[in-house]
Amino acid sequence: VRLKPGTEAVYGDYNGMRTGTFDPDIVLGWMKGTYTFHHIKLRDLKPQMERWFAVAVVFDKPEAGNSVVTGLMEKDKLTPFLHDLETAGDIKYYFSNNELHFTTP
Repeated sequence: VRLKPGTEAVYGDYNGMRTGTFDPDIVLGWMKGTYTFHHIKLRDLKPQMERWFAVAVVFDKPEAGNSVVTGLMEKDKLTPFLHDLETAGDIKYYFSNNELHFTTP
């Protein structure tokens, strides 16, 4: 498959290789230190949070990790990210030592 700038190739068992355009904010955001996410479970953000913010992420209640979130995470800007999570959904957080705990009200 030959790609042009601004296109990507995606392989899937369902129909082999397909090409198309992509959203550069989502696919290339990591190059600028941003991570844009749409309708994903908070637990799926755990590896990125631990890597970018150097904290251990703990879900006090399993349902906290199942909360579906949309937003933007910026490297080294933990406080705005947590504020957005808290105001956009039923997610509460607190710190204990070097652990970031998430819970639901």
